[in-house]
Amino acid sequence: MRTYVLLAALGCLTAAGGSEPGPYELRGQLRGVPAGTKVRLTRYQNQRHVALDSAAVDASGQFVLQGRLAEAGMYAFEVQGLKSVTRVPLAPGAHVRYDGTVDKLRLSAKLSGSPDAELWQRCSADIPFLLFEQHKATNGRLQQLQRLLRAHPDSYAGAYFVRHFLTMQESQQPFVDSMAAEYQRRLPDLALVRELTERRGKRQATAVHDLAPDIRLPDPSGQPVVLSSLRGKYVLVDFWASWCGPCREENPALVKLYQQYHPKGLEILSVSLDESKDKWEKAIRTDGLPWLHASDLKGWQSEAGQAYNVTAVPYCVLVDPEGRIVAKDLRGGALARKVAGLLK
Repeated sequence: MRTYVLLAALGCLTAAGGSEPGPYELRGQLRGVPAGTKVRLTRYQNQRHVALDSAAVDASGQFVLQGRLAEAGMYAFEVQGLKSVTRVPLAPGAHVRYDGTVDKLRLSAKLSGSPDAELWQRCSADIPFLLFEQHKATNGRLQQLQRLLRAHPDSYAGAYFVRHFLTMQESQQPFVDSMAAEYQRRLPDLALVRELTERRGKRQATAVHDLAPDIRLPDPSGQPVVLSSLRGKYVLVDFWASWCGPCREENPALVKLYQQYHPKGLEILSVSLDESKDKWEKAIRTDGLPWLHASDLKGWQSEAGQAYNVTAVPYCVLVDPEGRIVAKDLRGGALARKVAGLLK
């Protein structure tokens, strides 16, 4: 469930060229919902979801979504009443099979019928591992994922996965660079590939040892919070959101870290990717977060999030007293050990 909620926030990208217009079909079965439940296929365009087709499932859960596409890309399959979505790779001429189940408002699905759908099915199983459990990683699992992606260098689903889920992994940067070069060679017209290239450039601008981009955002009362004004302290810039389950799970550990090291010179600046001020403030109160908070309430279009190349939350950047980045994307014990080493 955590993965699907995150994916819903990410939106979906499509390719801007490289394919002739043609028909697509997404046919499948959705179990665990009453007959008549609406489903729809959308694409993310101009910061909103645009419907391509919709249907109602029949008594056995069957549905068909179809139409014409001018471009290949990742589209969103949505179910009435659910916040979670399923990403579906589709291209002109594609016929994809969807086999899904809703259990206690949790949506799970299996995709088949095209090479990109099957690759996405295999890769997406590793999303929770990459986002929330990589501190438990084994080299074997990472290498297996890399081999799978290398074996499909002309897959737009693979490019989407690399762009969204590997560019934020520090250990994966050499691999991301090599795959970005392959995608540029094989899929030069894909907007997703151009975004991957741009994303790499932004990430290099926030590399460890570089000066951290300044942040100037309002706090809940509307007063400006400025990162550069905190020079002289170690500052943990924590990107989060009230709707982010893993962020909320991480907060008790951050409270403990703050209580232990704030007297020794640690400050925390939490930058929320919320769009609702009420939900943002309620989460701060509920989780008892006593440090600095700031947000422009622009969600994934947050100016600070864009400057720091944030593609998923939780995500943090540790800044030294001179304003330089000393670590990124640490959580749990790894973050506590890093802070302890700096402020011992």
